[in-house]
Amino acid sequence: MLNNRSQLVINTSKTNIDHVTCTSEVRPNPIHRRFRNPILAWIYSQITANESHPTTRWYLKSRKAIYNEVQRHVESDNWFIVHPFSNFSSAYHIDLTRCINCDCYYIDYAVFNTIISLEIIVTFFLGYHTQTEIVLEQAAIAKHYIKSYFFFDMVSCLPVTYLINFSDINNEKSKIYFLHDLALLRIVTAPRFFKFLNITADFFKISDFKRRVIRLACFCVLFMHFTVCLYKRIYAEFFQDSTSDFAQVMFDPRVSALERYFMVTYILSWRIFGANFGNIHETMLLEKMLGLVSMLVFFCFYIFLLIQILYIMETKDVSRQKYQEIMRQVDHYMGLRQFPLRLQKRVRLFYEKKFMKTYFKEDLILEALSEPLRQDIVLHCGNIFIKKVKLLEGIRVSIIKSIVSCLQLEIFLPNDPVTKAGEYGFCMYFIGVGTLAVYTKSGREVTHLEDGDHFGEFCLLFPERKRKGSVIAVDYSEIYRLDIHDFQKTIQNDPEIFARLESLATRRLDMILIEEERHKQSWTENN
Repeated sequence: MLNNRSQLVINTSKTNIDHVTCTSEVRPNPIHRRFRNPILAWIYSQITANESHPTTRWYLKSRKAIYNEVQRHVESDNWFIVHPFSNFSSAYHIDLTRCINCDCYYIDYAVFNTIISLEIIVTFFLGYHTQTEIVLEQAAIAKHYIKSYFFFDMVSCLPVTYLINFSDINNEKSKIYFLHDLALLRIVTAPRFFKFLNITADFFKISDFKRRVIRLACFCVLFMHFTVCLYKRIYAEFFQDSTSDFAQVMFDPRVSALERYFMVTYILSWRIFGANFGNIHETMLLEKMLGLVSMLVFFCFYIFLLIQILYIMETKDVSRQKYQEIMRQVDHYMGLRQFPLRLQKRVRLFYEKKFMKTYFKEDLILEALSEPLRQDIVLHCGNIFIKKVKLLEGIRVSIIKSIVSCLQLEIFLPNDPVTKAGEYGFCMYFIGVGTLAVYTKSGREVTHLEDGDHFGEFCLLFPERKRKGSVIAVDYSEIYRLDIHDFQKTIQNDPEIFARLESLATRRLDMILIEEERHKQSWTENN
């Protein structure tokens, strides 16, 4: 049921900063205009448009659109029609997602006919949608149903077992064949089954990979079942005089219907693979022709099945396959350029760490998003990193967002130099993962930097001065670079964080100078 009040709450952080709450105007529930009783209103709300229906988001993309659709439904002359995007419609489609039984002449028709009859009645009162409109007019619904599946549903639920008893058909086998022919007509409704299957998959949020597997499995079951039924019908019509072992089993009254069904399934399953199936050999010419045709049909089905399986496996993990393709190109390039084994290992390690054995174009993905959504994603991805950086503790969320959105990830392997003493610097670094060693210009180790630490800020605070120390990666490290122009737009404009950075830079510079002075004194004493 549509709520009287529509609320939109945006909370980008657990802090009190950047927390916005928007409350829209209060709208009266249109259902209450027709039903004053709350129980009746709730019951009626189950047949009106609802945002929980999996297809609603494609046609009614906002709460306002859903509200207008409910209002149109309630105030129309066809208010009793079940909306195609209602909760009742979802449950109805899920219940109808079942296999079509083509061999039902062996079971009691009473329960099955009752279910089909109820389906026909409900379908006459169930709206439908096209690409451009949602149809709720009963006359249009009836016309649409009659032109599609009404005939086949109607034939399926006719009490044929009772009608035949009052007909001129005296042969018991002819009655069975007639029932079997009616059952075979149900295969025509298979497209509707797959449509309901897709709606059910959307409702339960099944992934595309699992959906393809389920769809292919259902198709195989329906194909095999329909082929078995058709095969049995052809044998019963044309090969009653055959002396083959298979015909003997088919027409032996001592063999149950279930055994007969599995025997045909067994034979046709072998023919899928173009193999023989034991002692059963055709004796009549038409019987051999039927075997040949069935082998050709099943060969085509076998090829189709292989293609579908390969397609499903190929699309299972596209990003991982792209990564493997890139690595094959990298290996080919390294072999062509005759890289030494040690360098090859370092290159492979770099790609493995950088892409985590998957490859996707993050820049293209982010470009398609709006700026606020992009910043929220960047903040989420950098949330663990931000918690490690002591420099950013207590800083406003808006400043953190601006800093994180400017960071560029760089990967360094063990012994890779990050900065060198005596060079001018135009960026600073934040350590996401890894350990780095700081050395003086003379090569003396000063300290180690780890996750959450930063370095390189000295040259941004004093652009005219060169770097006083070198930084080298001790192990695999993920480091985020902040360029000088981004530094000026973010950190330099915030007095609090700028003061923190300046104080830390001064202490580090003193530490390097003291260590360098100690090294000079030690060298003088030794010489």
